[in-house]
Amino acid sequence: MADATEWSHERRQQQTALAELNHARLYLSKAQQWSAKFTTAEAPDNLRAMDAKIGNIETALQRTADPDQLNQSELARDLAVTLYDYYDKRCRWDDWVRLGPLGLEACQRLGDTYSLGEAYPAICNGLGIVHRMLNNLKEAIKLYEEALRRAARDELKSDALTNMADIHRLRGESEQALRCAQQAVELGQQASDKDREAKGFEYMGLMYTSLKEYEKAIECHERALRLREETGNLPRVALALDFLSAALTERGSNDNLKRALVGYQRACEIETQLENQQGLARCYVAIGKIYSRLGEYEKAIEYLQMASGFQSEIAFLRGVAVTHIELAYAYLRSGRLEQGVFHTEEASKYRQHLLAPDRVLRAPEFCQALLETAEYFEQRDVEQAEDFAQIAIEFATEAKEDVLLERAKQLQQRLTQRPTQRKDAR
Repeated sequence: MADATEWSHERRQQQTALAELNHARLYLSKAQQWSAKFTTAEAPDNLRAMDAKIGNIETALQRTADPDQLNQSELARDLAVTLYDYYDKRCRWDDWVRLGPLGLEACQRLGDTYSLGEAYPAICNGLGIVHRMLNNLKEAIKLYEEALRRAARDELKSDALTNMADIHRLRGESEQALRCAQQAVELGQQASDKDREAKGFEYMGLMYTSLKEYEKAIECHERALRLREETGNLPRVALALDFLSAALTERGSNDNLKRALVGYQRACEIETQLENQQGLARCYVAIGKIYSRLGEYEKAIEYLQMASGFQSEIAFLRGVAVTHIELAYAYLRSGRLEQGVFHTEEASKYRQHLLAPDRVLRAPEFCQALLETAEYFEQRDVEQAEDFAQIAIEFATEAKEDVLLERAKQLQQRLTQRPTQRKDAR
């Protein structure tokens, strides 16, 4: 009787394992079908379909990756390769930091040419982007370098190089960024891969924008946008429009601003279809900045407040800092001093999350807000006023904004000559 009971228990375990294995295979197949549509006009419907089943898919990945459960490394590898794009588009970076390494472990257990030469670098590239979005730049570039070292195909090497270009750009390392982006373009062209060629041009353009070489930046982004439209990659069309519009905004004439506004509005329509909160927030900040430059401050504040809600919801602290800068500038320009001072203080609290390009491109607005805030505190709290003046000096120096730098130094000098107003003197 005991033998029969043990046999029955073992049989049930086998049946459960088989059901779980079939479950994993089913959801791998579904995830592959849905994710294949992420670069098409059908992306919104497929993202929503995946939203509804992502809990089942996560369970499948964890079961297949666990040696004590299904121990199906090949399935775990393929799920990890397939799933990254979803988590990135849904801004679920913390979740992918937890789940992505399961795919790397599966690749190492398998040890075959595909696992180590294609799947492993693909997952490394994805994990690197996630760490980049979480501001872990050192960890990101280590993953990209590992992806480049292991990559067996030009397409994967191109991915790693564009991602490395991004990190070098964010660090202010212009020569390295341009070199990596150019190599990525060449590899994309060799592979006849228009999406990867476009991505290389995008990162070249972003670097040129950071260097204030706007004509070169616009040329790169226009080429990238044409390539994205040729491939029909809807999410990347939105991003290409964003990049091009940013370069036009920085070039700065009213005609350029109006052209940029059209580009951002088109990008917003796409991001709304995709339900991409990060993309929408980025567009709203940019539109707010344009309306500020056009002197339409109420419209600017409306868009920036919407962006602020999205940035806080997804805990994208770099975006939070940028949005506070733009809100401070818009409120101060519209004469609403106390609101402007509040957002300047908030931007100052979050400024450590800004990266090198942000510090340069946002310096004019931020320095202006900092100086007005320092003047606001001049009669109330000299020490606090000095703090804001010092931050303005740092940003103006880094961005080579000489007029603002001189104004900040003059304010600082004036403040140091008022010892009777200092807290410790009261």
